[in-house]
Amino acid sequence: MATSILLIEPVTAERLHFKQVIANTDYVICHETATADDVSHLYMKYRPDLVVMSIVSTGKGGLQLLKELKQVHPDIRVLMTFNPTKGAFLVSKTMESGAAGYIRKPFKSEEVLEKLARVKESAGGAAGVRKRKAARLEKVLMVRYKAIQKGIMGLFAKEVIGFSEDISTGGLGLKTSVAHAEGDNLRMAIQLPNSKKPVKAEGVIRRAKSILKGQSYSVGVEFTKIEPVDLDRIDTYVIQVTTHGEGYFQMAQPIVVHCKKAGDYLGAKKKGFTNYLGVSSFYLTCRSPFPDGSELDIEIEWGEKVKEQISLVGEVKKTIEVTKGMVYDSLVSIKDIDPEAGKKLGTLIRDMAVDASTHG
Repeated sequence: MATSILLIEPVTAERLHFKQVIANTDYVICHETATADDVSHLYMKYRPDLVVMSIVSTGKGGLQLLKELKQVHPDIRVLMTFNPTKGAFLVSKTMESGAAGYIRKPFKSEEVLEKLARVKESAGGAAGVRKRKAARLEKVLMVRYKAIQKGIMGLFAKEVIGFSEDISTGGLGLKTSVAHAEGDNLRMAIQLPNSKKPVKAEGVIRRAKSILKGQSYSVGVEFTKIEPVDLDRIDTYVIQVTTHGEGYFQMAQPIVVHCKKAGDYLGAKKKGFTNYLGVSSFYLTCRSPFPDGSELDIEIEWGEKVKEQISLVGEVKKTIEVTKGMVYDSLVSIKDIDPEAGKKLGTLIRDMAVDASTHG
């Protein structure tokens, strides 16, 4: 599967040279531009695997833009290009600001391809599939699938309808009425909302378990074959639902949450935790819930040896009784969070969220 690149280079001749270097390889330019000012918009539009950007760019400049991009898109992988006679002193700063690497000008085929391969390998993913964090969905997705079987048995494979509550460009979690084993291969059609054409993909089951005493089964599927355009559709969908509070990232372990009613300076804090955290909302699990509509002062705490904290203001949108009179889940919308805390929240999600194919 080809690796897509967004190329940002102010000099036309340099852009042409770079394209000549990667010609007849598995790298493709999904878009090229001379100006870097709208790179965040271009990244959202084209969802490239890699960004190759000049340190000396028109507009804001490559270094400042790199810092801004990493804040908005923590998983973005950027290779910075520079001329050793003009911008070598900036190389260390770009690496400190989160660049995945750098390439010297004039471009040399061996160095360019070696640096691209290094960054591509560090991204991980089977068969070129981009690994992203899994979105836990408020509304499930319908998945029609068949088991892939060799020989004549494959002709009689029955279509099964399952449902997914979590998905990423790496895979999905699938609830089904049919028992499966780890290593089974599936051919799937995933129905995204407001789309007539399903996402088609093949995948391998990495985890499988029985739930509801064998009446239902939960499996984690890793994508092994999927078209780039369908990866982009899933990626865009995950961004949309997690940004608008319709999806959340599952944490690898519970994150401690301390909260009390906003403005209640004498009131005691209640302690709960969250297993599902998003950039605009999260689920709070606790023994004593707050009424819907309550505004809360919240501290999110994590870390073992060194404790990290984020302070924010949230509002309780709805509460569900999980265990009668004992455990409650409240959907909390994030109303106010300062930019630095928002950056830490993004880092926490990136570091602690699990991939869809690892659970289910």
